[in-house]
Amino acid sequence: MKKQLTIIALAICSMTMMAEDLHVGDLYYHIIQHKEGYAAKIVYHRSYKRLDSIAIPEYITYQGLDLPIIIGKEAFHKCTKLADVYIPYGVIGIGYNAFDGTALYNNPDNWQNGALCID
Repeated sequence: MKKQLTIIALAICSMTMMAEDLHVGDLYYHIIQHKEGYAAKIVYHRSYKRLDSIAIPEYITYQGLDLPIIIGKEAFHKCTKLADVYIPYGVIGIGYNAFDGTALYNNPDNWQNGALCID
């Protein structure tokens, strides 16, 4: 019985430890479980409204782990000033409407064959 409680307690602590919000630089993240372990998902924050450009990092280090980045659903939604975005090769996902309503999204020159192109 004692071993089972210890295992349950460790599992709960592990889930709690990784289910955190994190602020690094200009970006806000939610640490999530991902098929390859854990990842840092960029989540919407009202402070993004002031950004005209952003460089997404390849990964962030959290509790000694280098976590890959996912750009969450609607992460930069309606950030109307955002016109320039750098996304490195290591980003493992981009959520639905992540850049909807941004200057980048609204510029017709950034669209090719129905897809938003980010250089």
